Amino acid sequence: MIGILMLLFLMTGIGYSESNLDQDSDGDGLSDFQEIHKYFTDPYNKDSDSDGIPDGDWNERREYTYTVKTIIRIIPLESDFNFDDDFQDTRVLERTPDYIELEVIHYPLNTCNEVIPENPNWQKGDAQMQEYLRPRPSANWDAKMRKDLIAED
Repeated sequence: MIGILMLLFLMTGIGYSESNLDQDSDGDGLSDFQEIHKYFTDPYNKDSDSDGIPDGDWNERREYTYTVKTIIRIIPLESDFNFDDDFQDTRVLERTPDYIELEVIHYPLNTCNEVIPENPNWQKGDAQMQEYLRPRPSANWDAKMRKDLIAED
C-alpha cells in the first residue's frame, strides 16, 4: 500500500506548498499533505481500506503507518493548546482541576520533513514566538520549586 501511495505522490506531485496544506480532496477531514506524508492513506479515497470507516477517524488513521502511543498527565494549561503537528496527534482523555490526561500518537516514520523546506529566516520569526517561549510554571524550575514539589509528595 505504501508503494501505491508513493506512486500517487510522484504522479500528483503532492508536496509542500502553502496552497495545498489544507486541501482535502476526498473530504475525510485529513489534508492531502497529511494523508501522503503522515498517515500513508489515499488522499483521493475517503476510506482507503473500504471498511466503512473514513480515514479521518481517530483510530483508522493509524492503520497504515507505524505509530507510538503515549499517555501523559500535565498540569492544567492557562489556555487551550493544540499539540497536533506533522509528527503527532493529541486528544484529551480526561480533564480535572489537578491535571489534564492526554493521549499522544507519534508518527516516527512520516515523510513531512523530506518535503517541508527549511526556513532561512527562522531567526526573524523568533520575535513573534516570544509569547510561546516564555517560561510557564511547569518549565520554570529552580531549586526552591524542586524542594517545594518534593515536600508535597
